[in-house]
Amino acid sequence: MNTIAKEIETKLKEYGFKNIKLNVKLEITEDKELLERIEKEKEVTNMPIFKEKNQVQENTNNSAEKNYYRPKKSKEVTPIKDLLYETENINVEVQIFGIDIFEAKSGYKIFTLKITDYTDSMYAKIFTKDEEEFARLRDLLKEGKWYSMYGRVKEDNFSNNELTFMTRLKDITPIEEKLDWERTDKSNEKRVELHAHTMMSQMDGVIDEIKLIKTAIKWGHRAIAITDHDGCQAFP
Repeated sequence: MNTIAKEIETKLKEYGFKNIKLNVKLEITEDKELLERIEKEKEVTNMPIFKEKNQVQENTNNSAEKNYYRPKKSKEVTPIKDLLYETENINVEVQIFGIDIFEAKSGYKIFTLKITDYTDSMYAKIFTKDEEEFARLRDLLKEGKWYSMYGRVKEDNFSNNELTFMTRLKDITPIEEKLDWERTDKSNEKRVELHAHTMMSQMDGVIDEIKLIKTAIKWGHRAIAITDHDGCQAFP
């Protein structure tokens, strides 16, 4: 702590505060509120157990002997566009297009995924404290890949109560790409694109020129003009 205080005092002197005697008391406290919120979010990784509705207790003297059941895992795949409220026992088949990993002071590692099935998009979250599980998740989850995920949808306290898909490692399975459509040009008279940008235009293009030309050929376009910001593309 004294080392940190001295560093602060040194920096202040560098900025002209030479006659200041710094009396700093540094104290590290655990963010209990954040820890409690993470603990609540962590609960969603364990599917709830319900009492059996028509439970018959044969031995009334032994209150510890009770029957419980987990909801049967649904096999139905739900489109993201239909996830409009908190619900459980949900399967989705989605593509990941963004991954963020955050490590809280409590030790929890939180994966925040951007997922889409091209009907709509939403966030998905996974919580883990286990180092081995964390490493497996990091190896498994890749942008651009498709996955089958099982879990529940709930309001996320960390994201202004936005509906978020909560899942866990054991309920994530890689799958083949699910897109069954491909964009085409069905026009009778094909156009010629005269101003197409590629990655050769700095900060103004995201497509490889070879892929662009192959797409134009597939669509039946007889030509395509690859340009830079102010006109012709100057090839190096």
